[in-house]
Amino acid sequence: IKLTTIATVAIFGNAPDILPIINFKQVYLSLKYGKSTYLPYAIAAHGFAITAFMGDLDKGHDLAKSALQMTEEEDLPLIKAKVMVIYYGFLSYWKNSIVESKAPLKLAYSIGRQTGDLLYATFALSFHNEIRFYTGDNLTELLTDTTNDCLIIKNLKQNLVYIISEYQ
Repeated sequence: IKLTTIATVAIFGNAPDILPIINFKQVYLSLKYGKSTYLPYAIAAHGFAITAFMGDLDKGHDLAKSALQMTEEEDLPLIKAKVMVIYYGFLSYWKNSIVESKAPLKLAYSIGRQTGDLLYATFALSFHNEIRFYTGDNLTELLTDTTNDCLIIKNLKQNLVYIISEYQ
């Protein structure tokens, strides 16, 4: 499960149609062989897949929210940033105010940096700035912050996120 979790972003970029199958398999393996540390991530990713590929927002949102609760209840810092990015970066604002995603995404950045999950830390930072734009933050401050954050992302050598952030 750990290997497929690490490969998820690459799979999403190159073969997104098989992502739901991989996420389902991750959940299946955890249920068959015992709960994995990566189970909440698999559940959140499956929730994202159900929403994005099957159009079922309610189920997808609920699965990702349950995964987020699992990371909080079981103190799973290694995957918490990943789950927070999936939930707050893609799903929560379809059912809750988008404003509610800003602070958790900033926290996901901090958690990702602390645990060495630089990819999801930088995704969180990028999504945080994008949501700040859509929620009407001061544009002068946002431009300064986004410019600084793009440099952070670039210095952390997260090229995929850097390219996405530069186009925002």
